Amino acid sequence: MKLNYIPLCALIVLCNVMFGCQSADHPGFKAVDSATVPLDSLKGSLDSQNKTTTPVTNTIDSASREGDWLLEPGIAAGKTTINEKADQVYARLGKADGGDAAMGKAIAIWYNNHDSTAHSIAIYTVRDTGSMPPARIKQIRVTSPAFKTKEGIHPGSTLSEIKKVYQVSRSDTYKSEGENYSVYSSKKGIAFEINAAGECSSVIIFEAGKPTATTYLKFRTTDRFSKGK
Repeated sequence: MKLNYIPLCALIVLCNVMFGCQSADHPGFKAVDSATVPLDSLKGSLDSQNKTTTPVTNTIDSASREGDWLLEPGIAAGKTTINEKADQVYARLGKADGGDAAMGKAIAIWYNNHDSTAHSIAIYTVRDTGSMPPARIKQIRVTSPAFKTKEGIHPGSTLSEIKKVYQVSRSDTYKSEGENYSVYSSKKGIAFEINAAGECSSVIIFEAGKPTATTYLKFRTTDRFSKGK
């Protein structure tokens, strides 16, 4: 009996160890951040803005304390940072749901639960000329209200609320799906896409002191890339 019992115990211990390692390394077991916004770990909860938000708020507050949802002007959106190598971002987020590329520039977008009508995170990358240098992130665009600045500004904030925190000026305008938008930018490296109702639909993090309107590829209207729009 002892000879049979010992291997069984060892097998149980081994299984526990393997499961523990998987929990630590698999993104599905990690706190939700900018790298997992488009993935199934959010269970579509961020797209229910008109429903009760109590469970979501608790998750967001917890993640925010870890910096996973923090918008830092000129620096980062969650764990995705300006001038980070594009390959590192792809390694975290996986295959993009859509995008475009030309002349050393590229745009990639990921949707929550791979649903093109859901919230998204998009990146604009640039590869310098030379002996194949790495492509690096120059702009990050997020639409989920889970992303917030330390002052609490987020997609969904009004332009008047934004102006109480940041000194912004209109830097661009565009039209998407029949609706007009204005982009208000701060020299600190953060911009806000404002819809006709005066509400922020997207926040863009970019290099401080650089213009946000001069991207070689379209970046403002990336929300329907997967549908070819």
